[in-house]
Amino acid sequence: MNKKFKFLLRLSALALVAGVAAQFYTNYQIDQTISKFPYQLKDQFNITITEKNSDFFTRDLTFSIEEQNGDNTDFMHTKLTALPLMISAESIFNSNLIKQLNEQLNITIDKNTITSQFSVFSDSLSSRVLTEFRDSTNQSQTLESQLSYHTQSKSIELQTELSAFNYDKLLKISELKGEFLLTTVGDNLYDLIKADFKTKKIDINLLDGDDTHFGLVKGHYMLDKKINDQQYDLNQQINQQGIYVSNKNTKSDQDKPRAEDVKLTLKRQNIPSHVTFPEQLRKLQAEQFNLTEMIKQFIDFVFNNQQIETELSINHVVYPKDETNLIDAQNIQIVFSSNHQDRKNAAQTLNLKAKNILFKQDDEYAFTDVSGENKISHLNLENHLAFLTTYLPKSLQTKEVPQKDTPTFLADLEKLAENFQTRLESAVKIQKVSIEDKGLAENVQWNYVGQPTKDVFYSKNNLSLDKIAINQQQMQFGQLKWDFPLEYSSSQGRFYQAYLCKLYHAICSTNLMADSYINLAIKQYSSTPITIPKATLVANVDTYPSATQALPISLDLTAEIPNNNDNISIDDILEQANNTLEQGTLQINGTVPLDFVKAEKPNTEFWQSAVLAVKMFFAEKEDKYQLDANIHQGKLILNGESFAPASETPLQNQSEPNHQE
Repeated sequence: MNKKFKFLLRLSALALVAGVAAQFYTNYQIDQTISKFPYQLKDQFNITITEKNSDFFTRDLTFSIEEQNGDNTDFMHTKLTALPLMISAESIFNSNLIKQLNEQLNITIDKNTITSQFSVFSDSLSSRVLTEFRDSTNQSQTLESQLSYHTQSKSIELQTELSAFNYDKLLKISELKGEFLLTTVGDNLYDLIKADFKTKKIDINLLDGDDTHFGLVKGHYMLDKKINDQQYDLNQQINQQGIYVSNKNTKSDQDKPRAEDVKLTLKRQNIPSHVTFPEQLRKLQAEQFNLTEMIKQFIDFVFNNQQIETELSINHVVYPKDETNLIDAQNIQIVFSSNHQDRKNAAQTLNLKAKNILFKQDDEYAFTDVSGENKISHLNLENHLAFLTTYLPKSLQTKEVPQKDTPTFLADLEKLAENFQTRLESAVKIQKVSIEDKGLAENVQWNYVGQPTKDVFYSKNNLSLDKIAINQQQMQFGQLKWDFPLEYSSSQGRFYQAYLCKLYHAICSTNLMADSYINLAIKQYSSTPITIPKATLVANVDTYPSATQALPISLDLTAEIPNNNDNISIDDILEQANNTLEQGTLQINGTVPLDFVKAEKPNTEFWQSAVLAVKMFFAEKEDKYQLDANIHQGKLILNGESFAPASETPLQNQSEPNHQE
């Protein structure tokens, strides 16, 4: 018995020593953790900790938020209880903070329950916060948050769930769930790298006189951030099952403008670490709606990186304006990408697609399988963004034509046009277009290329289609192909300044007085030598709806239009155009079959005008009608006959029979 007692005594002593040692170790772990404060959430705020009372088993701690402007707010008091190898905590929010939240959010917080637990053997600390409150409509709601801190990976997971929230009857949120992951990016410095939250429904009501209401059904927002040493990649995505708009005039769900299955993604690569969205928001708030600063921040948000890609897809969108006006589109996709690693040689692409588009406004227009692409290369993005930042705010705020030119504008426009090398490629494809019972077009394709060089700006348009028909005129074109190249002599005058003024029309028209704007805009056409190497048009012309005769026609045109008066005014345009014909060279050739005139045709305006035009300008040669028109040095030679000056053509004297056939 004595031996047993001694054994138990020794065992108890060992347990006491182990317990004391464990307690010391637990307290050591607490001290180590406290010593690591303050913690910083990147570009947001610092979390600091103050220890007020402590003993061997308990600690009284106060957690505070220190914002970047120096403001410090106590937000939570915690009492730690340290047991051997186990720590528990009881916490309460600061009463002043609760009062502030009640006022700012227009709620009443009834109860907060905060429980935390940490084991020195485990890898994580867990904390659960349950908040019970009443919203502005006096509805009882709950907000539950679960925070987990992993000591080995030094990452923080946060899960939240909000039952619902009504704010001033203007905003209603139903069932919000969120998951967030933060990771360390330095000593005691954390950054958000993943976010995922969902909402069942959001209702937004605007007090605009029409009681406009927006309904957002089943939203899903995702964020994924990959951090490198000096840069980071950021992917964001918003999915919305439904977006609905209504007002006091909406009678039924069918009258609501709506979009279904909306998906918006934004991918940005190699963003400098100092560029953050919260900081941009703070700058905008500090500026109190400064339009110039807003545009600058938007440009930074989009282009202060090396590459961006954004995509918007909508499964179905309907906009019923009234019973006879409607827009209905399906499977819409818009993709924009920009590679500007070299900001002086950027490349951008814009793609648009739609499966079906329907417009109803007096007539019904239907489009099937629509796609478009716009490519820009060799773009000096740096200069263009600087130009937009400087002059776009004024163009958005100014409605009147200025009485004098903005002093620096022409110099900056000239700088922008200097060494202009931007290449533009555009393409549009439409499988079918129909206009109710009035006409249709099939397999339409249009392409454009604009290629600048130091001396010449090359422009080329191509249009092709399998079929275009107009019911009322009982006509159709089949296998139509149209090529129209243009060469502008860009070495003379201010061609590229005029070209950019056309591109930035709103900016030019609000920074140049009317005479300056007109003078510069007209120079592109009136003061620049133009060459048309060879424009061609080929097609089969037939009757419609019954195809009785496929009549092949062809036209080609070459022209050289010389430099004109550099100081032309708007009143001289028509006269100058006539002088251009007299100074330039123009060659037109064409052929049509004999049946185009001699075969029976429907008695419609198109066929009457087309047959008359062939009789007037084409000459019958063997098995076809042929056009051979040449203007040189002010003289027109039409099918071997001379007219001088060129303005005295058969168009001005249709009564002369020897010039009509």
